[in-house]
Amino acid sequence: MKQQNTSAGVERGSRADFIREAERLFAERGVNGVGIREIVASVGHKNVASVRYHFGTKENLIREIMIEGLRKSEQWRIDQLNALEKGGNEITIRDILLIVVGPVRHKIVTETFMLFLAQVSLSDHKFYDDVINSEIQVGMKRCVNYLRELSASGSEDIFDTRMSLLSLYATAFLNSQSWKRSKGGVMWRKSVNWRSSALLNHFLETAEAMLKPTRAPVL
Repeated sequence: MKQQNTSAGVERGSRADFIREAERLFAERGVNGVGIREIVASVGHKNVASVRYHFGTKENLIREIMIEGLRKSEQWRIDQLNALEKGGNEITIRDILLIVVGPVRHKIVTETFMLFLAQVSLSDHKFYDDVINSEIQVGMKRCVNYLRELSASGSEDIFDTRMSLLSLYATAFLNSQSWKRSKGGVMWRKSVNWRSSALLNHFLETAEAMLKPTRAPVL
């Protein structure tokens, strides 16, 4: 029988619990607003050594949350792109946009993952970029290449600018599920039905418009 190591009072077997609770707390209150002891307490443990055992440091915990979500998202996007390409139908901007936002819509990652990423970026953008760039984002790069080709903007500068704006917009849209429950979302509730099934279509129509320049850019 394999002997379980319980030295130093370390509680094991709950790595996924720490990732889940830490992501939720970081998303709600920011990376700098949550301490290790709060995460441990939220999971139901008493010993902070349990986090050190699984992750070593708070920074490593944040890194692991990012990497786990990014890898799940990328694999899902790759699978969807492969299926789309094998389908033989004409591929549209809308098809690609649905794949871009799909991991959140289809619960491949948690509802709070995008908000968590935004909090990390606000806290330490260099750290955020380092982790993002360390992952081979094949699926997202393929999506961007499709959007570049389908947008037919005729200018790399125009496309890059619009993709930057679209990235901000998509992040806000993906966070709308948590936003509609926040105190800050009260001001929008009368004009935006966050629970409406039409919300996705509104996003897709406006996102498509962002990628289809109809006139020369203002200089």
